[in-house]
Amino acid sequence: MQYFNKIVNLSDCSFVDQKPATAPTHRLTIEGNNMMQKVEIAGYFSDINNFVVESNQNPDTWFNGKGTDEKLFVPMKSLVK
Repeated sequence: MQYFNKIVNLSDCSFVDQKPATAPTHRLTIEGNNMMQKVEIAGYFSDINNFVVESNQNPDTWFNGKGTDEKLFVPMKSLVK
């Protein structure tokens, strides 16, 4: 639950002009049984200084997610006790 509290209001205001030409290197899907729309997030790691994030919550919008990547895409072992 701590993970979701950290990302529930996560935002970024550093935009990039276009979707990367490569396939996503990271994917995150959040869904539940509370009738909330499924959240799908894709991350594109192109080099050490560039990580682009997109989600179905903001269609056709791409963020420079450097720093955000470490908040969204955590190791599985950190989520399971």
